[in-house]
Amino acid sequence: MTDRQGGADVFTGWRGVVVALFAAFAIMVCATENLEILRLRGVFGTDAIGSPGFDAVQIVGRPGWERVTAVQAGGAAARAGIAPGNLVRFDHAYEANADFAVGRTIGLTVATSPDLHGGRTHHVTVTTLPEEDHDQPQQRRLAHIVYAVSTWFALALGVLAVVRGWHRP
Repeated sequence: MTDRQGGADVFTGWRGVVVALFAAFAIMVCATENLEILRLRGVFGTDAIGSPGFDAVQIVGRPGWERVTAVQAGGAAARAGIAPGNLVRFDHAYEANADFAVGRTIGLTVATSPDLHGGRTHHVTVTTLPEEDHDQPQQRRLAHIVYAVSTWFALALGVLAVVRGWHRP
């Protein structure tokens, strides 16, 4: 009977196969997710995230309506005549919280007065334009950078731990 050190058999036999399969799966998921984030950020590929060109906040007591707080100069919303203070409602409610691909067409109802009954209401179609890094809030850009760096670091650390631990206690 041989004396085994604690955990020495984790990387042998069927346990080693399970650890290797789990590690390979985790590496594929991590790499795929990071590549998807880079693609959506416009680093490569054609499916970058687009922007309708405005920021808005939900209005309490008026379901589906949002108040435009900022319009990006030269953006899709500015071209459609949307201005800060306008009220907007997406044709499809789920689009209010969605990330859009560049070139996506979005239908909006726009009210030019805070009083929905007294102001002019019209329908516009906005085609999303590429979201520029300078259009994003600083905190959001920093979060994307920290996430990508920490994920790749964790991936490298995991690969190192599996490789260094193979057939060792």
